Amino acid sequence: MKATKLIRKNQFHIWYELFKNSGGRLLANPRLGQDVRVSYEFEDIQKANDFESEYYRLITPIVETRRSLFKRIKLAIGL
Repeated sequence: MKATKLIRKNQFHIWYELFKNSGGRLLANPRLGQDVRVSYEFEDIQKANDFESEYYRLITPIVETRRSLFKRIKLAIGL
């Protein structure tokens, strides 16, 4: 599976470390601009999916919705 992606400059080091450990292959040198443009490939779709899910898991901020919901309920009932 081949892909080209734009990655934020400040998140490229995370992407590259995961990529080195995932068994993918760069097709061209990353191009640095406002974002980093990378072209890469994986042998099978499962490795590519695992890599993408791990990358998005690391860059997505954690949101504690359950905690804030209970806090709002406590404030509403006066506890």
